[in-house]
Amino acid sequence: MEHESNDRRRRPTQAERAARPAQPVKKKRRTSPAALEAQRQREERRRAAAQQPEQPTSAPEHPRQTTERPRRQAEPERRQRVPSPARSSRAAQTAQRHREERKESNYLQGQRRKQQRQAKQRTRMRIGKAAWKRIAVMAGIVIAVVLSMVIFFRVQDVKVYGNSKYSAQQVTDACGVAKGDNLLTMSRGEVAGNVLAALPYVNTVQVTRQLPDALVITVTEYETTFAMTDESGVYYLVTAGGKVAEKVNEKDAKQHVVIQGATLQSPQVGQAASIGGGLTETVRTVMTELDAAELTEQITSVTVGSASKITAYYEDRFEVHLGSSERLAYKLEFLKTVIAQQKDYATGSIDLTLSDGDQAHVRLDS
Repeated sequence: MEHESNDRRRRPTQAERAARPAQPVKKKRRTSPAALEAQRQREERRRAAAQQPEQPTSAPEHPRQTTERPRRQAEPERRQRVPSPARSSRAAQTAQRHREERKESNYLQGQRRKQQRQAKQRTRMRIGKAAWKRIAVMAGIVIAVVLSMVIFFRVQDVKVYGNSKYSAQQVTDACGVAKGDNLLTMSRGEVAGNVLAALPYVNTVQVTRQLPDALVITVTEYETTFAMTDESGVYYLVTAGGKVAEKVNEKDAKQHVVIQGATLQSPQVGQAASIGGGLTETVRTVMTELDAAELTEQITSVTVGSASKITAYYEDRFEVHLGSSERLAYKLEFLKTVIAQQKDYATGSIDLTLSDGDQAHVRLDS
C-alpha cells in the first residue's frame, strides 16, 4: 500500500507529459456587459438565419466566386462593433477638448485664407480699373498734345527786342521761322544759332514762346569793333568776341581800334577770326579786356608784336607798354589811374609791364 501511494504521488516526467493527448482549454466565460451584448447579438443572428428558407444556389461562373461571396457577406457582420462606453476620465475630456479646439482653429484658418484670397481678387480688380483709368487719361493727354501741335499754337507774330545795328525784319529773316510754323515743336536753340550765324554783330540771343501764337527774340549786340587786315592788306571789322563782322575800307577802319602786327587768315564774315603766328588767343584777350575797361574810345591802336610784347597808343599822347596779356585787366585799370594824374597836354610813354613790381614808370616828353 505504501508503494502504491508513492506511485500516485510521483510527478510525471517530461516525456510522459508530452505523450499525453492535449486537453481542450476551457475558455473563461466573459461576463462583461460588452461581451454579453455581443453574445446576445450572435445568438439572434443564428436564430434569424435558421428561420430563413434555403435558396438554391446556381453554379458559379468562376471558381473564385465560391470563396469570395461568403467572405464578402460575412464582412459586414465582422465590421459591426459594439459601441464602447463613453469615456468620462479627465484625460479623455482634455483630449476631446483639444480635438474640438484644433477643429475650430482649422476652420477659422480656412475662413481667413478664403477671405484673403477674396481680398486679393478684389484688389486686382481695383488695380485693373485704376490702370485703365490712367491709360485713358494719358491717351487723352497725348491726343490733346498732338491736336495742339497740329492745329493750334501756330506762329503769327515774331517780336524782336534789343536790336540797334540790325532792324527787326533782318532779325526775323535770320531766325528761319515763318508764319504758320508750329510754336511748340520748333527748336529755340536752332533759332538762336541761325541769328548768331547770319548777324555777326549779335552777341547773345534769347528765344521765348509767347502763347498762343507769338515768338519773342531778344538780342544783345557788340557796341565796339576792332579793325584788322588779312594777308593781302584788306581791312575787316572784328567784334570783341573774335567774330569777323564785315569787310571795310581803310577810312572806315581808322574809326575803330586798329590791331597791328597780327593778320587774319582767310577771314569769313560771320565766322570766328583765325590769326596767324599763334596770336589768336592773345589778340582776343586784348580786344575783350579793352572793351571791358571801356577804353576803346581812348585807345587808337594796339600793336601785338608777340604774346609778350603788346603796345597800346592812348589818344596819340602816350605809348603804353603792356608787356604780355597776363594781368591785362589790372594793367588797364592802372593805366586809367596814371593818366588821371597827368596834365591834359602831357605826352610821353608809360611802362606797365610790371617787371619790377606793381609800379608804373612814366617818361614824359620835354
